[in-house]
Amino acid sequence: MKIVFFIRKRQAGYNSIEEVFNTLIPLLGESVRIARVQLLFKSTIIGLIVNWISSINIRADILHITGDVHYLAFFKKPPLIITVHDLHSIFKGSTLGIKIKKWLWVTRPFNKARHLVAISESTKSEIVQLMPEIREKISVIPNPVSPVFKLSLKSESNGCPTILHVGTANHKNLEKVIVALQNEEIELLILGILSNQQNSLLKESGIKYKTFSLLPYEKVYELYKRSDVVSFPSLYEGFGMPIVEAQAVGRPLLTSDLPAIKDIAGTGALFVDPHSIDDLKHGFKELINNAELRNQLVSNGLDNVTRYNARKVADQYLSLYREVVYRT
Repeated sequence: MKIVFFIRKRQAGYNSIEEVFNTLIPLLGESVRIARVQLLFKSTIIGLIVNWISSINIRADILHITGDVHYLAFFKKPPLIITVHDLHSIFKGSTLGIKIKKWLWVTRPFNKARHLVAISESTKSEIVQLMPEIREKISVIPNPVSPVFKLSLKSESNGCPTILHVGTANHKNLEKVIVALQNEEIELLILGILSNQQNSLLKESGIKYKTFSLLPYEKVYELYKRSDVVSFPSLYEGFGMPIVEAQAVGRPLLTSDLPAIKDIAGTGALFVDPHSIDDLKHGFKELINNAELRNQLVSNGLDNVTRYNARKVADQYLSLYREVVYRT
């Protein structure tokens, strides 16, 4: 069985979809022949055309499209599998732009695909809301946690606890975290590129902080190891890789009480209302001051993260590939 992956190469750095499949492909290769098409162009009109042309003559037993290149399904014949990470970005922009993106990234590709994989129940629900008629060809297979993120328990912090906040995009909620932590005796490590507004807030907050961006996974792992608490009170996630990365390293996690996030985190996190600065403030203080709570969350997280073992996830994909080829 030959599988061809279509994955767009993103800017070097942390938490790309490419890294998810870098983790899976060596495991899949034990049972199937693997090829991959590394697409280099962004989703501009010219990029779409170039990516279409570069992939048009590729043949395999299964073509597996993942990431933000769903539009490649237009000129492909089944069997096609599309892994859907989230649909959040599709619904940004003008009314006309949203209609075009929905047709290019959702309606046409999802109808052409032999099977869809949603990375969470939340993502599956989003797909079903848009296209209830394709419910029966959607499976849920989670993202694997990279083996880079190994358990590394940390001794109690002396004095100034270190909080790692992952992500600076609008939905990562950094602004409210800054306000919740202002004037606290903590060190805030921020993974991501800051906006002007975030820079201003930090300078006015009295928080000791450092920022990091475009790091490879190994360097991100070092940040997790350095932290006492991980902050991830996101306003929206299709999955939320920092949840399982923090759990794999053995760090207590503060995250959002949204159903989609709670489904991924299990009982291995302290859940707060991400819209409430008071709730965020109280949650951070609880994690900093309550050693028993921290230890319980770490223990629960280590149990939960076994669901995202790369070998388990690879086996689920292998079963799906065999099912799709058999049906063909």
